[in-house]
Amino acid sequence: MSELQSALNVMSGFGAMIGREYDIKLTNIGQLQADDLASSNLIFVGKPGDFSELSQVNFQLKVTDGKFVNMPDPASEDGVIQLATSPWNDGKVILLVSGNTDDAVRKAGQAVSAGPVFIYDTATLSYVKDVKLLSDQVPVVQSFTLQSLGYADTTLSGIGLNSVDYVFKVAKEQLGSTDDFVNLVYYHSGLLDYGNSSFSVEINNQVITSTALSKESEQLTTLQIKIPPGLLRFGENHLTVNARMLANISCDITGFSDPWFTVSAQTSLQLPISQTGVPSSVLLDLKFYLSLLTSHSELGDVAFVLPKASPKSWTSAGNIAYTLGQTAAPLISNLKAAYAEDVSPEIRSANSLVIVGRASTLPLITELNDKLPAPFDLVTDTADEQKMQIIYRIPPGVSVGYLELAASPFNNEQAILVVAGNTDDGVNIAGSTLTTPALRDQLSGLFAVTNGTQVATSGANSVFSVVGEVVPSAVQVVATPIEISGTSQPRIERPIWLLPLILLSSLAGLAIVAVSVSNSRKRATKPGPTSPDDESHHDSESKR
Repeated sequence: MSELQSALNVMSGFGAMIGREYDIKLTNIGQLQADDLASSNLIFVGKPGDFSELSQVNFQLKVTDGKFVNMPDPASEDGVIQLATSPWNDGKVILLVSGNTDDAVRKAGQAVSAGPVFIYDTATLSYVKDVKLLSDQVPVVQSFTLQSLGYADTTLSGIGLNSVDYVFKVAKEQLGSTDDFVNLVYYHSGLLDYGNSSFSVEINNQVITSTALSKESEQLTTLQIKIPPGLLRFGENHLTVNARMLANISCDITGFSDPWFTVSAQTSLQLPISQTGVPSSVLLDLKFYLSLLTSHSELGDVAFVLPKASPKSWTSAGNIAYTLGQTAAPLISNLKAAYAEDVSPEIRSANSLVIVGRASTLPLITELNDKLPAPFDLVTDTADEQKMQIIYRIPPGVSVGYLELAASPFNNEQAILVVAGNTDDGVNIAGSTLTTPALRDQLSGLFAVTNGTQVATSGANSVFSVVGEVVPSAVQVVATPIEISGTSQPRIERPIWLLPLILLSSLAGLAIVAVSVSNSRKRATKPGPTSPDDESHHDSESKR
């Protein structure tokens, strides 16, 4: 499981670096064909003995008979990250995220998720001695300036769009406040085209204001901007200022001056402690699943629960991890993972759970079934829709995906997201709905059914089935009407609380390969991914 967890963190890290949709996927080594080896860049995640293919790769730290050759003794428990040309296609590369132990693989995966890897005397090999994650306790600082964070005055110059990003931390005690604001202190050039020049301010990639530049704001100006509730995360947060400037050529007699915009280091943030002591509640709704799962800046309170031998479920989980990384842009991704038959009490109580797979392959679903909006028939893997008055029977051979959201019975500050299907293809359809913007925008309520092109949704108390809207030939069954409670939908409390990866992400076709601990010798149950060639170069650093 450590290898699969590391692979999910690598996927999340690439989502943060790339910041857009990208053809990269997680699969297992048994799913790769000879053509895949030659056509893809590959990322192998696991211990050296898990992949016989590694002996063919000309790494600086060579792998022979499942072991690193001539590994320095002090680095024996370090994470290992190394890069080499693919032996199957000299136009492709192989990245190895590895180590001799489970903990070493974990460290290597988290280091890769952080972005650029620090190197010494070689650009193709790096050892990771340790990874320092975000502490469970962040000091409460209610009022501070950019200067107190170590930033100086920043001047953006040039025609067009320019941006600057500032990082600050927020404690759990501050997440519930509704009185947060930014005092932006700025000034700018007087040679601007005021009809077409403006700036915007973002918190964690969400715009909180857009303001036109004017003659009056040429002098030192202070603008107070309210921060909407729910945008701040526990841990690391980002304040971004974007300036779009056009020069007024008629006012510039030299014809050479560039427009400029300066953000003063005296810009301050006011983040008072919540008076209630806990964050304001957020409605449980599939539409807001990304907000529910990204309230921790390192994704440190999200755990994936997966079937032990289901590569398609792992692929769906990898895609969801990529989307979470793209949304939260964690400094270091700290996702957890567990097999469905072995979810520890610690994982249950400390995390929101993303449960991916067919219900019959997930023992944890048996425990939670009666708490779900639409409990599953564990024989047919279909949702029972027991609260519906009209229920549809899905015909044989038709794959559908199910998405369900519920408050966690293990911790009322966390949520449970079930990504399921009546077949393995149905699981993939459900996962794609969460990661495809056009489908994701159709989500709402606590329960959704999808065929991959349509999404039908229902709230907890809906009386009519949503299956009939998306499943062709479904047979209607009239059920005994059920008394529907008039209570509102449940709410969940927000938690209080290598190298050149740029080179990799600009190369065509990436694949991540991971393996499961208990089945490392069985090719049919090892993890790994392939993907076609990327379409264009990109600047991964701009998304960190």
